[in-house]
Amino acid sequence: MSLKSAPDREALLAKCGENTLLIPHELVLYDFLTDSLQHRLLPRNANATDSLPPGIDAALPECFAARFGMPHAIPLSQGRLAEAFVAKLLVRNGHVIPGSAPFPTLRAHIELSGGTYLPVVPAKAFDLWTRHPFKGDLDTEALEAVITRSNPEWVPFVCIEPCNNACGGQPMSLANLKAVKEITDRFGIPLLLDACRVIENAILIKESEPGQNAKSPWEIVREIFSLADICVMSATKDFYTPIGGFLAFRKRELYEMSFDLLALLGDGLAHQAKTDLLSALSNEEAILSLVQTKISNVRALHEGLKCSYNVVEPAGGHAVVIDISGLELKPPFAVKNFLRHIYMQWGIRASEHGMESSSAIRLAVPLCGVDQSTINQTVSGLRKAAEQASLVPALKKVDEPAGFTGFMRARFKCDNK
Repeated sequence: MSLKSAPDREALLAKCGENTLLIPHELVLYDFLTDSLQHRLLPRNANATDSLPPGIDAALPECFAARFGMPHAIPLSQGRLAEAFVAKLLVRNGHVIPGSAPFPTLRAHIELSGGTYLPVVPAKAFDLWTRHPFKGDLDTEALEAVITRSNPEWVPFVCIEPCNNACGGQPMSLANLKAVKEITDRFGIPLLLDACRVIENAILIKESEPGQNAKSPWEIVREIFSLADICVMSATKDFYTPIGGFLAFRKRELYEMSFDLLALLGDGLAHQAKTDLLSALSNEEAILSLVQTKISNVRALHEGLKCSYNVVEPAGGHAVVIDISGLELKPPFAVKNFLRHIYMQWGIRASEHGMESSSAIRLAVPLCGVDQSTINQTVSGLRKAAEQASLVPALKKVDEPAGFTGFMRARFKCDNK
């Protein structure tokens, strides 16, 4: 099927229930659904080897420990598998977990284990216009209040997510991270680091936080890791790999406890995947170069859309979030109407963004596969979409499966009246 024709894309949408989430990545011209490389066919990593290195099962944890300073690491297929391990190990009925605005899979794993996740983020995190450079910071007063109110014994860990996805990729400051660590240490609570975008966050700390410019990004990365007691990481955001993640611990006791779950659930990694993951972690300079290019692409996309949309300020580390509430779109599925329209007309895929505003759309920029032509075409299409908003047809929901992922698989029909 050709992707170059709007009628062809319209036919594909009809087959997918007018739901852009159900379209395979390879049938999208300009895909900004996620910054994960999980569903992308990547050219061979220049650092990859043609044969398996000896002792790959030992080499991967050793590489992680050397790179990040976290001594006890378990390679896994995805970050969400690491989240599942943590929830099964540490979360029980009645537990309260405060922290950054959570990624949906982390919240789901915690709730399925009987816990409650409580975001403790300041109002600035969701203020569209505030240009504060560290909107991903935690509200330390709120954090301390939640711990005290809940009883520290019922708080198994506090979670931090640098370059917080729910806030549009906004970073945390090193000063805030240290303040959070002081609180968790005082109450004897482990600090869990979601490190999937820690490289982005370190680069933005170096650029914007007073007193940090003289450090290298990798020095800042290791300083962030030094504050963590537990780490979960999806490696497909800041590293050149379509698969892989890590679960890591400061203390050996929790590390040893994880092996029962590993025996039951497996690591999800084939030998070649382990080799590719090791290659992705092997070259610090190459990693930084790719992430810096991604940040530059985010800023170019952000700048290009400012004249047509309200955009979350400042540009995040991996995503641009735009507000379409000012456009004349038909209810009740205004955002879905818009997402369908930009795919059909220009082959652009974005996503609804789960911020407080129900009219937010996110364009997540992956580590590779985006060049200036992609940005130019995307900006051009989205500018035209803003001008044509009143002509965008409405969608009617036909079916939505049960379950907390049902909304992702819902099917619609287009009302062209």
